[in-house]
Amino acid sequence: MTNANPTPQPEDYVRIFDTTLRDGEQAPGCTMNTEEKISIARQLERLNVDVIEAGFAASSPGDFESVSRIAQTLTGPRVLSLSRTRIEDVDQALAAVDKAKTPGIPETLQHARRYLTPASASNTFALADGVVRQLGEALLPYRWIEGEQPAYTNFNGMAFGNGCSAGVFLRLDRRAPPAFGVYQARYAVEVRQEASHEIWIAGRVPGRSGNSPLIWQIDDEPANELKDVPPAGGEYAPGMAWFLLGKAPLKPGHHELTLVVPQPAEGTGARFSAGIDVVVVSPEPFRPSGVAKPGLGAVRPERTEKKRK
Repeated sequence: MTNANPTPQPEDYVRIFDTTLRDGEQAPGCTMNTEEKISIARQLERLNVDVIEAGFAASSPGDFESVSRIAQTLTGPRVLSLSRTRIEDVDQALAAVDKAKTPGIPETLQHARRYLTPASASNTFALADGVVRQLGEALLPYRWIEGEQPAYTNFNGMAFGNGCSAGVFLRLDRRAPPAFGVYQARYAVEVRQEASHEIWIAGRVPGRSGNSPLIWQIDDEPANELKDVPPAGGEYAPGMAWFLLGKAPLKPGHHELTLVVPQPAEGTGARFSAGIDVVVVSPEPFRPSGVAKPGLGAVRPERTEKKRK
């Protein structure tokens, strides 16, 4: 074996899924520390193993560290973490493999979709459906943030909106300015790859009648003001449409998007008016389509394998 993990031929490939680092550790006397697990993982990589189940990230801080370091160390195999069908477990598993050089989330999602169907196991499917959807969203290249869930805001708050994502949006409708500072909403954004990211908003479009302008800012970078911006397509809900804020170069990690309403809308009886339904941050060209999340549910295996007979 001179080349680690060579590209297989679709029609004659058998995929090796190794559980030594998780299930194998259950044997008496086989407990390993993190460095020992990394050493074994590197040997499995030399043996051309395709998928490595590196541990159970939610079981302990030590297991989380092991899975995370193995995921960041290996360059060939896909690295997975075992997870129960509990949201908190899935969050830990996703966080542990988030920086993997070869992400392994698709393997888990495809396995779940293949076997968890209402026809074969309706009760199990009902239990796991939310987790499978969560995994699907983790595969999306963009970050979709519900507008009514900012880290901080002094807007009016959540309001119901027919046709909006989740049926609600973040609403600002006030005549007077705030007692201190400006009207603003701040959103936490986690970025996975270094790239120029598009930043989109679904909501009330600045420049339209009765809508205030918007100022947006990423972290401590220079702020940008939008007084009049063309919508991307027509309204998907009354008074709501998608529009592009702009682009920003972002590195992996935590960022903060701040949206500021600096002044009232133009016109008689003008008020501070804004509505934020969805925020999207995407490293790839984003094509909005109402409240549908583009790409969700479109995950397919990377190669077709022969069924065992």
